[in-house]
Amino acid sequence: MPRTRNTLLLIFLTTLLAECKSNKTTLEEGRGKISISPEMGEVVHVFKIDNANGRQALQMQEGTICDGIIFLGKELEAPRRYIETFCLVELKGGNIEHAIKQILNTHTNLWKLLLDSKCKDQLSTFKKKAYIYQHGSAPRQTKQLAALRGQLKDIFGDNYKIARESDIGPFLRK
Repeated sequence: MPRTRNTLLLIFLTTLLAECKSNKTTLEEGRGKISISPEMGEVVHVFKIDNANGRQALQMQEGTICDGIIFLGKELEAPRRYIETFCLVELKGGNIEHAIKQILNTHTNLWKLLLDSKCKDQLSTFKKKAYIYQHGSAPRQTKQLAALRGQLKDIFGDNYKIARESDIGPFLRK
């Protein structure tokens, strides 16, 4: 079993979102479900934030919020270092435009909190990702959807994905 590293990001997430932390490595909402099976040397924490506790912690009384945040910490052997990733997750049937708005809005609020926290000096050392699990029909391609995907790309680069894969592990590890 991997040991838990008490990095500033992990401390921030586990204290800020203590009421939202799950004991599982899955996230479920409606008919959608994603999961990750930790590998040797990994620490995984799942936070379900689309609730009153999550909204209060992220100071999001108004607007849309995504379903959860997954934290992945991994010890690398060579070169010896620790890599941290947090991933905003939305489980959605078919309205991908709304899902992207939820991710973007949550990112804006979380990032502001991170910039105001003790983690601010470490923000460049961890990866941020976004994952939309789509379990419904394929969305119609519109100009608005293209523009929203552009905003995701601006914030997350190539570290975002809209997919039907319920195992989020390969995406988080790349």
